[in-house]
Amino acid sequence: MHFTLSNEQAQIRDSVARMIEAVTELPRDGFSAESYARTWGVFAGLGIAGLCIEEANGGFSGAAEDIMLLACELGRAPMKTPRFETIVMAGRLLAGAASGSATGWRDGLIAGEAQIAVAFAEGDDPAGLSAPTLTAVPDGDGYRLLGEKVLVIGGGTADCLVVSAILPSGELALLMVEPSLPNVQRADYRLADTTPVADVDFRAVRVDSGALLARGDAAQTLLDDARAFAIMAQCAADVGGMAEAISLTIEHLKTRQQFGRTLAELQVLQHRVADMFIATNNARSSVYAATAALSGAPEARRSAASRCKIAIARASKAVIGEALHLHGGIGITTEYPVGHLYRRALVDDQLLGDVERHLAMLTRVDSCTDDLADAGTIGEKACAAAA
Repeated sequence: MHFTLSNEQAQIRDSVARMIEAVTELPRDGFSAESYARTWGVFAGLGIAGLCIEEANGGFSGAAEDIMLLACELGRAPMKTPRFETIVMAGRLLAGAASGSATGWRDGLIAGEAQIAVAFAEGDDPAGLSAPTLTAVPDGDGYRLLGEKVLVIGGGTADCLVVSAILPSGELALLMVEPSLPNVQRADYRLADTTPVADVDFRAVRVDSGALLARGDAAQTLLDDARAFAIMAQCAADVGGMAEAISLTIEHLKTRQQFGRTLAELQVLQHRVADMFIATNNARSSVYAATAALSGAPEARRSAASRCKIAIARASKAVIGEALHLHGGIGITTEYPVGHLYRRALVDDQLLGDVERHLAMLTRVDSCTDDLADAGTIGEKACAAAA
């Protein structure tokens, strides 16, 4: 993987930066359904949704490095945009869809005409890393769903949900469910960083056979791939948030004065900012290494994503927390961006699996795995993780 931006990548980065500047400031209570849909449409106009899908399937790229570059840029202003991880996960799940219904939703996602959310987390497994308990029982020429999903990002306004369920045979199934169907009940709310989520209750919801996206090993591989890409997009966005926090901190220290001189002149504060910079660069290197592993075997992707999530979750809270401290009281106000960045870091620590859960996954990796701390060999030395 090359780390020098191509002309196309530079144009993508600059376009996203301009879009972020143009988006109206976030209200205190976060996005409304209308503003969320409007911003989603802006994403589509720039080709952001299509960037997560290969050209052969109607998208614009599908390359991991393009997705991570975009996520990093969006992470600099996370409170002004919908969750990019949702677009990544939905795009990866629908990228190779062959059925008419799924391809129609995929085209709608690329065009910005359809909001698609992925429902994989459950009450006893908010990370969605275990087998689901929501059941899909064959019913005539379709299926009947019974169970509940939680923390569905964007689920309150989604036009379609990709739902993970378990079949009577014990196989995993991925089904596309329209929330407008009878017996689907949604309770939407916001997380600490105002990310819109919903708990969705499926009370014997019937879908036809065309709703089945994949089943068995194919469904598991598809879900693992999409989750790995979403985790990496989240990590890249957090690195962008860390870089933005450093920029805001430097600007604050240059303008804030005490005892006749700026805070930036204090050597002890210079050292603290330098530590933040080093930690951010190390985190960025972890994202680069793990992104390279996304083109490898499925086992390597899962292992690389878990390792990167552990490293970035810790670094993000430390760096942005330090920025918050250096800002003083203004940093925790609702209007100031550092406070938003810190709340996003806290939420990201829990979404898609917290550090403890990913550490537990890595401890099940075969003993032939070499040094876990060697970020430069992520994806090359990883052994198969237990299912």
